[in-house]
Amino acid sequence: MSLSATSVAAHFAAATLLTTWAASQALHVVDAAGGPAATFTTLPGAVAAAAPGDTLLVRTGSYGQVTIAKPLAVVADRGASVRVTNLEIRDLAPNDLLLIRGLTVAPSLDIGLCVLNSAGVVWFEDCSFDSVGSKSFATTPAVWLDHAGTVTAIRCTARAGAPVGLGLPASPAVLACNSTLHLFDSFLKGGVGTSSFIGSATAGGAGLDVRDASIFVQSSTIEGGDGGPGLFVLGCVSGGDGGVGALLNGTSSTLRHVATTFVGGPGGTAPPSCAPGATGTPTQVVAGTVEDLGGPSHALTAGGPTREGETLTLSVDGPPGDAVSLWFAARSSPALLPLLRGPFLLDPVGLGGFVLGTIPASGTLSVAFPAPALPAGVAVGQGFAQVIALSPLQGAVTGSGAALLWLPASV
Repeated sequence: MSLSATSVAAHFAAATLLTTWAASQALHVVDAAGGPAATFTTLPGAVAAAAPGDTLLVRTGSYGQVTIAKPLAVVADRGASVRVTNLEIRDLAPNDLLLIRGLTVAPSLDIGLCVLNSAGVVWFEDCSFDSVGSKSFATTPAVWLDHAGTVTAIRCTARAGAPVGLGLPASPAVLACNSTLHLFDSFLKGGVGTSSFIGSATAGGAGLDVRDASIFVQSSTIEGGDGGPGLFVLGCVSGGDGGVGALLNGTSSTLRHVATTFVGGPGGTAPPSCAPGATGTPTQVVAGTVEDLGGPSHALTAGGPTREGETLTLSVDGPPGDAVSLWFAARSSPALLPLLRGPFLLDPVGLGGFVLGTIPASGTLSVAFPAPALPAGVAVGQGFAQVIALSPLQGAVTGSGAALLWLPASV
């Protein structure tokens, strides 16, 4: 893109953002060390005190177990390492929107992330859900979605652990029940099977276990867990089979995917005189449908959070030659629209957009501009963006999205 074209795109990006952003009710700074401008030192305390629509800017620290049952934005500050042991999200109303960005959930016991009994929208970005170190005597997925409403996850990882004991079934990385999940640029890995004293070790867990849920996946890797190791105890115990990449059950499960790799987990090892486990299958459909939509993928990154006056850079990665546009809205309200391949993640109310240009030979097209100043009395500016590309072979295709936050220069 030429300098003049870049300047025009930056002008349109800034103007569009100014007309599509939403004002947060209040900004709370959460800092375990009690640093400058901190209003809370614990995340559970900040969540309890926050009003619906508030933003929690979280600095480096470990914050224990957190439960959220209201619409908020909980965002790690730029460069911060924010860890919680368990995160439970529940009881969101149909119009509620919850943004979680930059958190690492690493449970020592039980499930890492639960989203339960909700009808709203939950948006995760740059999060890690890692249950590998969890010590549990039961099947404990890293992520459990049950009547979770609509969940979007972008650049997230989920790894299931292994149960403590012998002969116990392995856990899936993500168990999705009666929910809608949109997954972009992410990695899932099922849990490891366990050994046994008889027969064979247990199979690895599925990377994604779908039960009456609707799933869309783009540019991700979904991998089954390793089979449990075999033993020789008064005879051979063979290695467990590797886990399935994606497993579909129920009566209405659907999995639609673009540029995604499904991998069966490796079979469990075994002593020389015993049989190792078989490699798992990439997908297994007990009930439901799997559809490869084909074609390329496009990824949007925005960085941040961004303070007033700092440079905000939006970058789109995709096949050279594809024409791309950027769209902005104050909220996320995902839906499937005619003539678009993939979900449209933005609320149509107040929607704005512009043509960014054509992806060059490098595969990356970017635009940079100063973050807008916040109007007087506004604590935080928040918006959401998504890329839509015009592919020569696929027509109009949706890419990933990004949450955008503007903070006061004083924090």
